[in-house]
Amino acid sequence: MPEKYPTSVGIEIFGDRTVLLSNIGFSHIDEHASLTVVINQQIADAFRTWFQLMWDVSEENETTLSV
Repeated sequence: MPEKYPTSVGIEIFGDRTVLLSNIGFSHIDEHASLTVVINQQIADAFRTWFQLMWDVSEENETTLSV
C-alpha cells in the first residue's frame, strides 16, 4: 500500500468467503490481532467488484498521469 493509505487490516476473498484480518503487518501479527470470516457469496462478490473498480480506476489514472 502507498504510504498515503496506511492500514493494519487485510482482506482475503476466496470462493464464498471474505476474511478480514486486523492488527497485522507484512512481517508480524500483533497480539491483539483478530480474524473475521464471512461466508456469503454476495458479500464476496461485492468485494471482488469493489477491487476491480479500484484496479480499473488506478489503471486509468496511471495512463492519464504518464501522458
